[in-house]
Amino acid sequence: MKAFRLTWKYSLRIFTGLCVCVASYFIVGEWLGNQTVNDDFRPTPNGIKIFVISNGVHTDIVVPTVTDQIDWTEFLDPNTFQPQPETETPAYIAFGWGDRGLYEDVPEWSDLTASIAFRSMLLPTSSAVHVSYFELGVKEGPNSIPIEISTEQYQILIDGFMASFILDSDGQPQSLNCCFYPHLKDQFYASPSYYHLFETCNMWTNRLLKDAGIPTARWAPQQENIMVHLRSRNLTN
Repeated sequence: MKAFRLTWKYSLRIFTGLCVCVASYFIVGEWLGNQTVNDDFRPTPNGIKIFVISNGVHTDIVVPTVTDQIDWTEFLDPNTFQPQPETETPAYIAFGWGDRGLYEDVPEWSDLTASIAFRSMLLPTSSAVHVSYFELGVKEGPNSIPIEISTEQYQILIDGFMASFILDSDGQPQSLNCCFYPHLKDQFYASPSYYHLFETCNMWTNRLLKDAGIPTARWAPQQENIMVHLRSRNLTN
């Protein structure tokens, strides 16, 4: 009986501690998520038009496929995407980052289980870059925010994207050839970083936006922490 009481006592303490940690994570996330960084941003006249898009859970950064600075088709061959884009040079390309296991094991959000979620959040896990081509363009809306940025700001995004890929000896990204989404023309690539509680898909997006001087949250555990700062501003000329 004494052993049972001790087990129950310590189990309750552990459970209470976990609840406090989870609550603190979300409270701090909301507090920092409501704080704006780069509040002095001004759109660049006739600048490079990018988008930040959200599916309600996850965010991507969408950029032109070809500019004077880079032609993404030379680095991310559209012919390796599934299905292949019908046009030789799609208009836009989207970059997202996340837990490799989530991409592989959760093709639909309905497939997400508690064990998969706990594993991805509590343990450092391998990550992947998700890339998709948009052939015709991107439609503007509450979850698809256009932003006009300078070439200097775009270069910062380019550098952030490139740093998220594992490259082979020829300087090419390592394709995973898996996890394709049926509604997209996409491909997945190995990434050197680890996914965990303090480096999630939305934190990756948030960090790149912060580095490029684009308005966003101080910290962004959830997609809404990013999108709310973009919706409230006129980010194009």
